Amino acid sequence: HSFPTRRSSDLIGSYIVTLVAPGRRPISTGRTIGRMEDVRADVTVYPDEAIGEDLVYVPAGPAILGGDPVAHGARERRVVDVPDFAVARYPVTCAEYLAFVNALGQQDPVAALRRVPRALPSGGHYWTWDASRGEFSVPPGSWEPRFPIVSVSFEDAQAYIAWRAARTGERLRLPREEEWEKAARGVDGRFFPWGDHFDASFCKMKDSRQTPSPEREPVGAFSTDRSPYGAHDFAGGVRELCVSTEHEPVMRGGCWHDTGLFCRLAFRHVTKPDFVNTGLGFRLVRELG
Repeated sequence: HSFPTRRSSDLIGSYIVTLVAPGRRPISTGRTIGRMEDVRADVTVYPDEAIGEDLVYVPAGPAILGGDPVAHGARERRVVDVPDFAVARYPVTCAEYLAFVNALGQQDPVAALRRVPRALPSGGHYWTWDASRGEFSVPPGSWEPRFPIVSVSFEDAQAYIAWRAARTGERLRLPREEEWEKAARGVDGRFFPWGDHFDASFCKMKDSRQTPSPEREPVGAFSTDRSPYGAHDFAGGVRELCVSTEHEPVMRGGCWHDTGLFCRLAFRHVTKPDFVNTGLGFRLVRELG
């Protein structure tokens, strides 16, 4: 489906356009219109089953990426034409990841132990295998089912995705860096999902609550940390693993114990495949078409 805009100086600015088709979920797509500029958007309308119940659709088109002089590691401002994809509404949760390692544990508990959350790449495991129950024992408090999974590596994330894709038949993977940034920022180069002004109460980060020290919270706890496409928790919650244009693991976004500087969506930091951290998790992308 295509929709044009008329040429007018009155339309200058950034817009979210919602498309509604009978029997399909509403589609949000963004466009930035310059002075006396003709803009045309071509949007493919996918059935719900192609997108997935827990994912949101990001239509193909150009987006402003990088260009934040304050964000650590940010790349120069550029406009990138990003193909369409579906991105998970939330990062992967503890419950989802626990199902994965328990399934592995039924076959090989020793191999499964290498995938559980841990303090170091090869040690300090937070979960332990309970042979009597045939599943992992999870300490209460820090690993609630709706908390985002943390302390897992790029290699662990890839293993989880391969397991889940084999079960469901979906074409799943980690986000490419450009996909993650467009899904988080929309098309107009905003610094945060909600705009350019930072407010600690808008996302889950170090200073969000009036408490002695920050603690993890369930995914979606901050409704204002919502991207133009309807996905949540990009500025806060957990940093997320992506794949860079150089095919390296890279971390994007802020986390529950970060300062506001790292909540800026152009922030990026290349990491190692086995690196783990209490603020690092991941979310899924589903390929379309």
